[in-house]
Amino acid sequence: FYSNDEGNNWINITNNLDYINVKDVKEDSKGNLILATWDGLYISDDPALNVDNKYNNQVHSYSLSQNYPNPFNPSTKIKYTLPKQGLVTIKVFDVLGKEITQLVYEEKPSGEYEIEFDGSSLSSGIYFYQIQAGDYFNTKKMVLMK
Repeated sequence: FYSNDEGNNWINITNNLDYINVKDVKEDSKGNLILATWDGLYISDDPALNVDNKYNNQVHSYSLSQNYPNPFNPSTKIKYTLPKQGLVTIKVFDVLGKEITQLVYEEKPSGEYEIEFDGSSLSSGIYFYQIQAGDYFNTKKMVLMK
């Protein structure tokens, strides 16, 4: 079963669960697995589904999350995911496009990551952070309020 509205409505599906990007897994009181994904919830009663080996730490797509907290003072966290190993660059820019700092520049294996950005030496304002990993580029806005 699949739900894209936080479990209010469920659709009976015949989806191959080998190819979904699972964020979290729980087991309900009946032994069913509840799989939280980026696009909704899945419930599976398949006893052959081995979540420990099949889903933990698997990442199937690139992503760059909105920093948290936002607005921030003086530090914030940025999460990102990589589906395969590669060179990752994350930079911070001011509103005029001037590079402020480079947070990441290294080869990383597939997985989920979180970094902290400390803006204590910067003035209040709007800043942008950008990831480049392989062919993936993404930019997000963050606000520093002192």
